[in-house]
Amino acid sequence: MATIGEWLDVVVADEATTSAAADLGGVRGTLLLYVPTIDSATVAIYVSTAAAGTYAPLKLTNVDGTEEPILADASVGGYYWRIPFGFQYFKVVCGAAQTNGPRTFKVWGL
Repeated sequence: MATIGEWLDVVVADEATTSAAADLGGVRGTLLLYVPTIDSATVAIYVSTAAAGTYAPLKLTNVDGTEEPILADASVGGYYWRIPFGFQYFKVVCGAAQTNGPRTFKVWGL
């Protein structure tokens, strides 16, 4: 569990696509996510209202009312991503298994 002003490691294990549930220590309005270099894949954020709850993809509603998943093509990695949030619990989900060792994402809830 993290507190405001503290970076948290979220790891996607070797040969896996999804991290364990991460706890930001309270509901946060913004999530900063550092995406490391990963195998060619997309990265998505799945959220839940409880640590042991059901996780679903976080989506944004566009001004025209259509919805899009919070998703990034991250095959190169090495960048920070600022995400409108509003949750405490989340998982990082990669679109492909990470085959060259575990990948550590850094997160900070604001």
